[in-house]
Amino acid sequence: MAGDTITSGDIGEKVNEPIPITADEIFNWVDTIKKTKSEKDWWGAKAVVDRNAPGADKADRGLAIREGGQIMAVSLLAPGHLIGVFVLPDYADRGYGGLLIKRSIELLLSIGKGEKIKIEVCDRRAERIINRLPENLKQYLQIIDVMKDE
Repeated sequence: MAGDTITSGDIGEKVNEPIPITADEIFNWVDTIKKTKSEKDWWGAKAVVDRNAPGADKADRGLAIREGGQIMAVSLLAPGHLIGVFVLPDYADRGYGGLLIKRSIELLLSIGKGEKIKIEVCDRRAERIINRLPENLKQYLQIIDVMKDE
């Protein structure tokens, strides 16, 4: 299905299907956007998909959404753990984050041993996406609400 397009449930646009990518490719992409884009475009990446993000030392893979050959959004994964999802700000609100969360969970379930998938919820947008996931996916999540003190 890689390279195909699907319709985003959030906005009804065609969205490129995420493709597998290595953790090192994600880290290199973050390094590149830090050098080529303004800080407002990448500051969120350092918290969730940068090589120094919490849990990144265990990352071994991820998914990426490309548009016009360029990466626009990524998810960083470790066995049994969705570490983070980052979408470039110019590409937000197109359904990329939700699609990456769903496909990341499906991938981790397909390669796991039936254990719960750890996922930290660090903003309200992610919380809404997770709440809209089908029950057959949500039942496998160990949700850690890092916003509970807000």
